[in-house]
Order: sequence, then C-alpha cells, then structure tokens
Amino acid sequence: MYDKFFGKCTAPRLKFLDNFAEEIKHLNFQLYFDNLFTSVNLLLELSNRGYGGTGTLRENKLNKQMKAILLSKKQFDKQARGESTTIGDIKKY
Repeated sequence: MYDKFFGKCTAPRLKFLDNFAEEIKHLNFQLYFDNLFTSVNLLLELSNRGYGGTGTLRENKLNKQMKAILLSKKQFDKQARGESTTIGDIKKY
C-alpha cells in the first residue's frame, strides 16, 4: 500500500505508525530520519497525521520550489560545521 507512493525504505515507518495503540496515536510525536528515509511525501504524511518530522533530504528529492529557497550545495558546503537550513512548514511545498 505505502510502497508505491513512499518507497520501500519509508513504507515500514508508516506501517509502524499505523500499529500504534489507539490511546497514543493522538500524542504529538516528533520523528527524526536520516537521508535514506526522509522524503517530502513522508514529511507531508506525518504532518497530515499530526506528527512532526525532521531529517536530511537528498538533493535529488527536492522540488524546484524548495531548491529555490535552500542554499545550493556549493553555498551550504561553505557554512561552518553544524550549520543547518530549514524549509519550515512543509505543507507550503
């Protein structure tokens, strides 16, 4: 079900959320991912479910709007170690 839209790496995370006990599904979870699992579709789905998500995105998973807002890889590489960039509310994209 989730494999086609989210991919084989991400789908198990959503299946995991589906298996949460009903009494904890309403809690405001914040989930963290590395770049293998993070995608815009996943972050949108988490937001729709009322959860937060944070992760690194691979450059090839960004749409044109996001690329226009974020620093280019060349600009980002010039930043000091530990710097980060955010796109804020994912629902806008």
